[in-house]
Amino acid sequence: YKNIFINSNINIFVVGKFNELDLVRSFKELFNINNKSINYNDYNLNYTDNNELVAKEESIDFLEQSQLSIIYKCINLTDYEKEYVLPIYSRILGDGTFSKLFENVREKNWLVYTIRSLENAIDSNLYIHCGINKNNYDKALELIDIEVSNMSKNITDLEINSAKKDILSYIKSINDSTPLLIGYLQELYIFNKVK
Repeated sequence: YKNIFINSNINIFVVGKFNELDLVRSFKELFNINNKSINYNDYNLNYTDNNELVAKEESIDFLEQSQLSIIYKCINLTDYEKEYVLPIYSRILGDGTFSKLFENVREKNWLVYTIRSLENAIDSNLYIHCGINKNNYDKALELIDIEVSNMSKNITDLEINSAKKDILSYIKSINDSTPLLIGYLQELYIFNKVK
């Protein structure tokens, strides 16, 4: 860990009104800053496809609602697929009331209280989170797996266009939230869109 802290590249984002030259000078005085280029590919995790379900169960006595979280490791995605395809895929699958997971797992079958998918382009993972009654665990898992499997066969132009509009709306709202702005800028750095 010490090696990581000492030798890793650090991005510092400052949001607000400030004098850029004074700020850069201050950071150079406080930190050992070199301007070497950053290769984020050095930090990519290489996963192997094992098609194995790994389950972990934790119990918290005071919670009445159970949580089901699923992580899909998306193997061998190109940068284009991470940056553009995975977000569209995630929104169609499980982001919003128009999504396949919401319609088919929640609305049609009433197996979950909430359900949503989120993508992380940095680590190429797709996350599905839902609130369930623990008695519905097996059936909810089965239906989620069916929806994920059907994604390769059953996506309409309307769903793709709706997902694109949703992403554009999200991008327009980024300036309203410092954490969203920083997350967005971090992805731009990782995909070498900003120097």
